[in-house]
Amino acid sequence: FMVNKGNRFATCDVSGSLWADVDTEEDLKRVTA
Repeated sequence: FMVNKGNRFATCDVSGSLWADVDTEEDLKRVTA
């Protein structure tokens, strides 16, 4: 989803951090609510 919208992305180690897996527009809405 994010790549299809033209967003750039990178990878990083998120061990020990809070994170959310955003694969769809609905996921994005959920984590930004």
